[in-house]
Amino acid sequence: MITLDRSVAPPGPVDVTVPVSARNGVGGADVHITASVDGPLRILSVVAAPDRVSRAGCPSAAGVAQATVAVTALDETGIFAVELTAVLPGGRTTTESLSLGQTTGNRSTWTGQLASAQDPGTINYTATVTDLEGRRAQSPGSLVVLPCPS
Repeated sequence: MITLDRSVAPPGPVDVTVPVSARNGVGGADVHITASVDGPLRILSVVAAPDRVSRAGCPSAAGVAQATVAVTALDETGIFAVELTAVLPGGRTTTESLSLGQTTGNRSTWTGQLASAQDPGTINYTATVTDLEGRRAQSPGSLVVLPCPS
């Protein structure tokens, strides 16, 4: 059995010859192996806009109560899903699936809304990208939740 770990193999063509010996010492041959390594799944950016929101329940004049989170990933096999797991001030956790937006070649951008919390503080989130072969990459981010203005 021959395996290739694409997370450590350099991207591009693979062309190797592996000598194989017979168990009893008689015979053997060279096995020629060719493959193409497409490189690891990568998260290029995770951006929340705006990066500060008013806490939930503030008057609309106080500012926006949600942010758009955009995750841009690169994977030659294709992206299956992108999820955003957020820990709100106070400790509650939420998970949201992001929607596919723009794609260019092997690069895709996924977006979703991250709603504010009742309590001011920081929302810490993690974007998890899963490709079509089940491999995952993660990247953290944060969003400041401001109190209502006086």
